[in-house]
Amino acid sequence: MTAYKTQKDVKLDVTERTAYNVIALPLYNDMTDEECDRIVAAIRQVHQSALATT
Repeated sequence: MTAYKTQKDVKLDVTERTAYNVIALPLYNDMTDEECDRIVAAIRQVHQSALATT
């Protein structure tokens, strides 16, 4: 971004930690039930994989 172009080696520890722990879900007005189901299935799969590794 132009406003930050001149900033070099800026550490944003809180921002980076937060970004690492956030998930952005697709969301739009004409989303079909099938698309919602696929997203839910993907989240469940990730969750199950995480449980399996702990």
